[in-house]
Amino acid sequence: MRYAKALFKAALNQELEDRVYEDMILVLEASSIEAFAFLLEIPTMGSSRKSSIVREVLKGKVSGLTFSLVDLVMENRRERFLPGIARHYQALYKTHKGIVSVSLTTAVKMNEATSQKIENRLKKTLRAEIEMLDFVDPSLIGGFILNIGDHQYDASVATGLKRIKERLLDTSVTKL
Repeated sequence: MRYAKALFKAALNQELEDRVYEDMILVLEASSIEAFAFLLEIPTMGSSRKSSIVREVLKGKVSGLTFSLVDLVMENRRERFLPGIARHYQALYKTHKGIVSVSLTTAVKMNEATSQKIENRLKKTLRAEIEMLDFVDPSLIGGFILNIGDHQYDASVATGLKRIKERLLDTSVTKL
């Protein structure tokens, strides 16, 4: 997205990339609120009215550079793309900073020490900063599912049992 790239370039030039990254987190949080998301999507409301509401929501919470982006996006009637712009900015930021997003899903909540050990191991293995999100899914029974970028490593008990079941069914069908 051009808006995100232009914002990132401007943030780098002004040495505000960290601040704008935090702003984009706030924009995404606001966009997850149903009323704010509806405001961005509704085509019947005038852009100046929308702009004043969005400015009021973000007032005192985001940098001037982010306000400039929001104004430009609103002026060009592209406000419905604001969450996508924020996500794309975050991706550009993480790539620039060498941050790898990782999600780890386990059957039970991990304690902080275990989580930290895994994160440290991933840092060494990937030779990158790690942004790790932990999720709990009891249907895994045990083990874990690790997502790194577009790659997934499934070491869950549930998947193991499923594979065993498939092999048993294949074996019994072929021997008939």
